[in-house]
Amino acid sequence: MARANLRIYRGPETKTPVRPASTPATVTVNVGEVLPLLADYQLPRGEGKLIITNVSTTALVDEIALHHGGEVVRVAVGRQAAIDALSIYRPEQIALAGEGTGAIMMPQFRFVYDGIVSMLAVLSMMRERGRKLSEIIAAYPKYSILKGQVPLVTHRMPALLAALRETYADGRASVVDGLRVDWPDRWFHVRVSQTEPVVRIISERRGEAPRELHDAVIEQVRSFA
Repeated sequence: MARANLRIYRGPETKTPVRPASTPATVTVNVGEVLPLLADYQLPRGEGKLIITNVSTTALVDEIALHHGGEVVRVAVGRQAAIDALSIYRPEQIALAGEGTGAIMMPQFRFVYDGIVSMLAVLSMMRERGRKLSEIIAAYPKYSILKGQVPLVTHRMPALLAALRETYADGRASVVDGLRVDWPDRWFHVRVSQTEPVVRIISERRGEAPRELHDAVIEQVRSFA
């Protein structure tokens, strides 16, 4: 049986590396990789094919869901939003629900957030596949994410979001929570924080970090906020 010491890495606010360093004795898992990892474990195991998560969660989960014939349902940021979304579907339709923060709910445990259950699922995945955790994670495509924030000192958020939507009209827009714009290999999300007077900006790309896009979005946010 493969063995590993697990350590969850949350990363700095401004930039979350997808592959933080680890030692041979300790496998360091980026907190954003927990949901995709468990989606990869849960989707082939049961009838449920829906992954409920928020609009700030990595697009890696979409790629994994597609691989297993699943579907990702995006909701607003916040644990309660995922809990509320559960009432829309039958329990047997859902494989997993949670956030990119590593907070996960599984149907066999009545959809409560439980880190111990998540850890046991990861260990079970390692045992069943006969692979080290580092080997499982290394097999996933690389996604690089950038995070930033701008102080909120304006009430012009509707105008800001409309301006961003116009600037990036070639992307697919979602207004579930603020504004998220997607392209095939990258996306950004802009929203007002629920806990602080700031505007949060997250950008991600398959492969290298989308620095140019991220900086351009932050600059446009600053011009309003």
